[in-house]
Amino acid sequence: MKKLLLCCVAIIVLAGCATGGTRSVRYPNSATPETLAQFKQAGQLYMDKKFSTADGALARFISESPYTELTDEARFLRGEIAFIRKDYDGAVKFYRSSYGEIASPGIEPKARFKSALALYRMQRPAEALNELAAIRRSEASAVLRLRMDSLGVSAAAAAHEPASKSIVWYLWLLDDYADGAAPPSGLPDEKIVSESDAVAKARAWVDDPKISAADVETLPLKDMKGKRSGGYALYKLALVYHRSGDTAEATRLLRAYIGNYPKHEYYSSARTLMTELGGAVGESAGIAVGVVLPLTGRFGVYGESVLHGIECAIGLYEPCTGPSGMRIVIKDSASTPGGSAAAVAELAQDKDVLAIVGPLASAEALEAGQRAQELGIPLISLSQREGVAEVGDYVFKNSVSTSSEMGTLVSYAVHTKGYKRFFILAPNNRKAAEYVRLFQDAVKAEGGRVVASKTYSPSQIQPVNELRGRGAVEQAGEEASKQAYDFTQAGASYDAIFIPDASWAAVAIAKMISLGSPEKVNLLGIARWNDPEMGGRGADALEGSLFVDSFYRGTPDAEVAGFVTHFKQAYNVDATLLEALGYDTMRIVIDAVQRKGAARRDSLREAIARTTDFPGVAGKTSFNEEGEAVRQMWVLTVRGGQITSAK
Repeated sequence: MKKLLLCCVAIIVLAGCATGGTRSVRYPNSATPETLAQFKQAGQLYMDKKFSTADGALARFISESPYTELTDEARFLRGEIAFIRKDYDGAVKFYRSSYGEIASPGIEPKARFKSALALYRMQRPAEALNELAAIRRSEASAVLRLRMDSLGVSAAAAAHEPASKSIVWYLWLLDDYADGAAPPSGLPDEKIVSESDAVAKARAWVDDPKISAADVETLPLKDMKGKRSGGYALYKLALVYHRSGDTAEATRLLRAYIGNYPKHEYYSSARTLMTELGGAVGESAGIAVGVVLPLTGRFGVYGESVLHGIECAIGLYEPCTGPSGMRIVIKDSASTPGGSAAAVAELAQDKDVLAIVGPLASAEALEAGQRAQELGIPLISLSQREGVAEVGDYVFKNSVSTSSEMGTLVSYAVHTKGYKRFFILAPNNRKAAEYVRLFQDAVKAEGGRVVASKTYSPSQIQPVNELRGRGAVEQAGEEASKQAYDFTQAGASYDAIFIPDASWAAVAIAKMISLGSPEKVNLLGIARWNDPEMGGRGADALEGSLFVDSFYRGTPDAEVAGFVTHFKQAYNVDATLLEALGYDTMRIVIDAVQRKGAARRDSLREAIARTTDFPGVAGKTSFNEEGEAVRQMWVLTVRGGQITSAK
């Protein structure tokens, strides 16, 4: 019988524990059990905030022990003690000594950052910026990058750098948030720049007419390519050339932006500007399908994802292929007065529009469905809101419900794996609470039992290597320190742990669990674990775990493989479930028009209702009597660090 013990260890002493880089370094000696015990003893004194005693113990360790990575860890901790004492000059010397001989990727990024922070507090912002610029970003976790880029903003302001130079830190911050970084708690003396502030600065920079092409080209564009920051830089460069009258170069840059950043904030604006400059973005045809999606505003990135799937289904951009005689009429629900319902009414007035795909937002789905039912136009909503398809026979819903996901996961866990007792470890947010409720319902329905549960703040989940001593280093209060470290929950008997969180958080938690448990722990997750970036985040920590998704890019199915390949070539991004749902929904409408011969709204409604086992890339899809999609879902696992089918 397993006992749950989740504890974030205070001192991590595994050699070569880099935060994310691929560099490997070799020390002249390896730690022995004796030196390891001596280091841990000194580290415990540090964690107990007995700093004078700890400093002496660390100094003895450095002078008496052979040179290993623990030596540099000890030097770093001495820097932390000096930092706590506000001896910033001494702290910088210790931090630099920790990477001065061998620059270990597990030590150098954090040491350079703390050195920069000490320099900033000594009012030497230019030196702090130089230290930050020397950090290898690939070897720093998203959270550490968030801290260093926020410090970069403050140091650039203190050094009176112009906006044309300081913008780089705001752009990097947007990449940090895109990588899943959450502002860490327990840092009272650090100002962490919020994502909204970074977005506001980036937008102001894009709109600033004083920024020149030379200013943009001085940015590290090569390192930003393909990232959120690179999208802002490329679009800004296109605007600069457009304003200067160089329409040829502006068009070239806009084409590059549209092709490489289909999910970016300015995608719709770029397409509009391309049209103004004479660039083609599509062709029109006779039969039309309306599309109602949020293409601007806070949900614009999700709407654009669905739209790209729809575009691929009609073959708008090669090598995607689609039928002739089809066009889409797009309405941005975020900018249409009256929202989705008003957009539905506008589309219904166009006699060529036979059906509508959308909306996506749950808040607008019900009202839009009611309007479509009143006007007698088939509508396939992509919202997860319950009850939308029950509005009437003209309204359908094609989405993946959380209840279906949990039902499939629990059924497989109970009946195939034999799990009966479950422990829930969940972040304290609304979406996770929904997962927990539905998971509990599914467990009860399958005859299992939830033995215990625990919640945590998302800020508690940081890369293990960064949790070392933060509470002591920043002199946070006891409560903040407890929040940063306390993941202990003992005494609960369980067969598996359910974690409804993102893949990066699941990886971090799995590593913490492995440190506190001598046995293999069975983990269950959600569709967000089916993440193409998981491999680079330590997927081996989730070896053997189970999760469910309806879209699995690794399947050998020819239809799915073709879509994945063509979409990647057309848009230069990997397709996700949103693109797959847009693609499938449009193809269901196309199938009803072409194969089933539906040429009127009423006959199209009947054809959609009769859809059975449609071979979609997001699973075989049918519509039940209420008009809600029922699909086969994949049960996935991790084998050899790779996501694959569990069956």
